[in-house]
Amino acid sequence: MFHEIDEPTKALILRSRKTNELHLNVMAQLTSIMELVRQGIDDDLDANCVKIFSRVHSNAHESIQSIKAELQAHMNRSKWG
Repeated sequence: MFHEIDEPTKALILRSRKTNELHLNVMAQLTSIMELVRQGIDDDLDANCVKIFSRVHSNAHESIQSIKAELQAHMNRSKWG
């Protein structure tokens, strides 16, 4: 069943679309970065390179999880549409 939303909720949804889209775009870029650094880890040139690639992978993963949590919070607060 659908119902019409009130104007303040509608405005909030429309306002949040830009930020939500930015979050999704950043998440896509971070996913690409994770794929790149995985190649660097697998290449295993030396311990320092692996350390750097591993740190970047971990940071990207943590950032993706933070974005997912924030998007869920947006959905829970009617900032999604």
